[in-house]
Amino acid sequence: MKKLLSFTAIFILSQFLLFAQNDSQKILNWEVAISTGIPVHNSKPEATKSEILVSPSFKRIIFGANADVVFNITEPLKLFAGTDTFCEFIWEQSNHYNSLDYSFYTGIKVFPNLAGLNFSVAYVLGSKANFYKTEEVSNTSENTAWGNGFRIAAEYDFFYGEEAKIYPIVGGYYRFMPRGNYEYDHILAAYVGLRF
Repeated sequence: MKKLLSFTAIFILSQFLLFAQNDSQKILNWEVAISTGIPVHNSKPEATKSEILVSPSFKRIIFGANADVVFNITEPLKLFAGTDTFCEFIWEQSNHYNSLDYSFYTGIKVFPNLAGLNFSVAYVLGSKANFYKTEEVSNTSENTAWGNGFRIAAEYDFFYGEEAKIYPIVGGYYRFMPRGNYEYDHILAAYVGLRF
């Protein structure tokens, strides 16, 4: 049995090596990026968030980060897996609404032979933590149920097909996340990052 498992592992690894882009192409690449965007929620805390947003003096910071590992299978097709966080901080005097969205995903990335332009689709598993307080609501924190959603992205790799140690990337994505109880989050984000 051990010989069969070893043979299978070597065979699969050799397939990755045979179909890599060129002799210098790595089997694995890492990508890290920072992002900003627009979250759209249809959940109960949304009313609290709206109360703060109508104030003329509110402050808002929206940012995120993601990290991916990319498996180079063939020239136009890659598999990838990663993790994503997306944070929103809104405050006005003593009132605040903060959310921390975190997810894990895996999917397929396709390069349609348009320089470094690529498109991806991924299955996403994630949850979100909310922390808020207003004059009507005391300090409250809650976690949403884990949801299964999807993520669609378009990205441009500036040095795709060239020899470089670091490849700058820029892109954007739409993520749809069910939160349970017929509540959903939609996230539109733009990001910049590096591929190693």
